[in-house]
Amino acid sequence: RYPILKECREQIIDGYKTYFIKSPTRWDAFTLKYTYGKRVYEVLKKEQPNFVYQRVLKFMSYYISKLQNKLNYKHYILVAYLFN
Repeated sequence: RYPILKECREQIIDGYKTYFIKSPTRWDAFTLKYTYGKRVYEVLKKEQPNFVYQRVLKFMSYYISKLQNKLNYKHYILVAYLFN
């Protein structure tokens, strides 16, 4: 049903299901990471989360944020304060 998810590994960490999505390929870079965004979409579509917590701001933040209205979840990004 979700063929792209065969490329992903999932693991329960501290009670949360965590997906490890295959790293972007050269093809992903050529398509401006659209195919990588598709992998993220398949995970979110399958899981139907209430929220997505992301610890690092990366290029996939765009896809996660873009999909939050379509899939009805909240997207939270940890913004680290590095100055004391």
